Amino acid sequence: MRRCSTLLACALACARTSAPPPPPAPAAVDPPGSYFGQPTLVRLRGAGFTLGAVQQLGGGGHIALQEDFRAFLGTAQLQDVRWVDSSTLLATVPANVPPGTYALSVQGPYGNGTVDGVFRVVDALPASLGASATAPAEANVGTEFTVSQTISNSGGMTALQVAAGTPFVLGPAATVQAPAGMTDISAGGSQVFTWRIVASAAGSLQLTLPVTGVDEVDHRALTAQSTVTVTIADAALLAQDPFADGTAFSYVFAYAGRVYLGPSRDGTRAVRMQPDGTAVETVQLAFQPDPGRTRTWPPRRPQGSPHSGTSAARPTPCSAVPTTRTGAAYSSRSRPAAPSGCSPSAAGRPASSSTCM
Repeated sequence: MRRCSTLLACALACARTSAPPPPPAPAAVDPPGSYFGQPTLVRLRGAGFTLGAVQQLGGGGHIALQEDFRAFLGTAQLQDVRWVDSSTLLATVPANVPPGTYALSVQGPYGNGTVDGVFRVVDALPASLGASATAPAEANVGTEFTVSQTISNSGGMTALQVAAGTPFVLGPAATVQAPAGMTDISAGGSQVFTWRIVASAAGSLQLTLPVTGVDEVDHRALTAQSTVTVTIADAALLAQDPFADGTAFSYVFAYAGRVYLGPSRDGTRAVRMQPDGTAVETVQLAFQPDPGRTRTWPPRRPQGSPHSGTSAARPTPCSAVPTTRTGAAYSSRSRPAAPSGCSPSAAGRPASSSTCM
């Protein structure tokens, strides 16, 4: 009788000094959704996921912990609910939960808790990324070139946080600048990424350019990549200040198997050479009048004006050709065709070796 009274007194003392823990307070599910027909492992996040403590009489003071948690999406019970810590539970969403938006309920040793609208089940195709890239066939050492990469989403849901990954470089050393930032690509949509590359040596450069993202429903990882190969060549110096007049601008074009640079600072001369920089010659550009477009040039001015007009055939200008803004000319394996309307003719002797290389 005296022993029973002592145990009862101890129990009453514990009840007066220790309040029971609060009930579970679920807050979110990670990931926030799943696809119908696919079981999905989820994390249930919140607070108050406290284990129960039971001390058995005659057990030598041993206290057992109870992992007695159950979780529900609506009325659908989750499988394999496991305790991680006081704010996290693991569980599996069954494959047969119908499409819809659900509340999460958690039952634990110290009560129940519910949060509305934190999980959805979708009957659709997940997001799916694909990648294709376009690059120049050739580039020069030390010269920046770009690769345009098109990222497409062929799935039925949005791909979130799509971003460039770490490129893989095979061949000569190169600096690769990946596109910055992240973007979302909707179902059926696409986005163009621009990569910037500078190679530091000649050779065959192979670039593998990866991208990553996540599915908007179950946050599964999405990946895609594309591979391009670019031939890197050394640029050969053909001529340094070929007119010996310090001009820093030149048109460069190919005509009749030779490379032409011009005009000189005074606009009267050009030079031509073989594609390898040999056989340098000074030339004069001759402009052929267009009989069908003869007009007064310059235009006639009224009487008494300080300048009087003269009748002459207006020269037919050359069409635009590629240019370089440097005093040095470099060879290129790919050259534009000769512009129409221009008829260069050799003026005579080669240029001095002191000004052409």
